[in-house]
Amino acid sequence: MDRQIYPPVVFPFLFFLLLFGLFFFLIFASAVNAVFTTLGLPSWSAYLLFFLSLAGSFINIPVKDVIVEVEEVRYAVDTFFGRLYPSRIVEPASRRTTIAVNLGGAIIPVVVASYVLAEKIYGWPSFLLASVIMIVVCHVFSRIVPGVGIVMPNLIPPVSACLIAVFTSLLFGCMELAPLAAYFSGVMGTLVGADLMNLGKISRLGARMVSIGGAGTFDGIFITGIFSVILTVILV
Repeated sequence: MDRQIYPPVVFPFLFFLLLFGLFFFLIFASAVNAVFTTLGLPSWSAYLLFFLSLAGSFINIPVKDVIVEVEEVRYAVDTFFGRLYPSRIVEPASRRTTIAVNLGGAIIPVVVASYVLAEKIYGWPSFLLASVIMIVVCHVFSRIVPGVGIVMPNLIPPVSACLIAVFTSLLFGCMELAPLAAYFSGVMGTLVGADLMNLGKISRLGARMVSIGGAGTFDGIFITGIFSVILTVILV
């Protein structure tokens, strides 16, 4: 019987690789908890929200089914005077697409953003203006990629949310609310500008399910909210 012999460096390498991944996970978890605490949430709820967001990123809640018109391609072989000629046939077809909302990537960030607005209601002019500008920015830079989803350059949403929040906070004289404005506008801008305003183009995605907030992973809504706050705290 053949036996596989592994080099002696394999297992130490896997151990350090696992340790390296755990180290970065703990850093990310600490950063998320620090952001939630900055938003005014108690420390215990910050940890709870992080783990709920992590677990909820795998949960998609169906909202409605829509029928979209797509083009299906099939291939056939034609015979002409004894010779075979392959042909490509494109036919219109109807497909049912499920629109869902991701628990960790959309619902929880929106709940946190609503809490921020309710707690700092006097900052609504800054929050609202920043969100409107972010909606425009996200809609301009978002793209439909068939088979992938709605995509944007990674740095544009958090950097834009940070700079816009600082601008609106200066404009309305509430610089202490800049990190909160960054989170609120980052979440709402990405949700509305990138996801909701592109739902009319779901036929171009070619997917059986469209998940607002991601499918199984953290979407740009969650990431934008977190990193926009971190950048704003560093900036101000």
